[in-house]
Amino acid sequence: MGAFLSGEVTPVLDFDASTRDRPVEQRDKTTGEPVWSVAVTNASPDVRAADKTVSVKIVAAVAPEMPPVPPAMASLGLPFVAVDVGVPA
Repeated sequence: MGAFLSGEVTPVLDFDASTRDRPVEQRDKTTGEPVWSVAVTNASPDVRAADKTVSVKIVAAVAPEMPPVPPAMASLGLPFVAVDVGVPA
């Protein structure tokens, strides 16, 4: 079945450093680069509903760009992009 990106890439906030008026983006402790988050949905029927969607954090100097939704998915009104998360089946 596979995994699918199911949201947009957003910055992860540093809740300890942020205030209501001044949000501060979280930085990776090793590289100092910003941390980003994207929702990834596992389409396997063997995965419990509560575990279907997880937030994946990405360390990158600039916000990663999601690939475009494939035409076959877009024609069905589905906003999903298949991804390889590097986990063996």
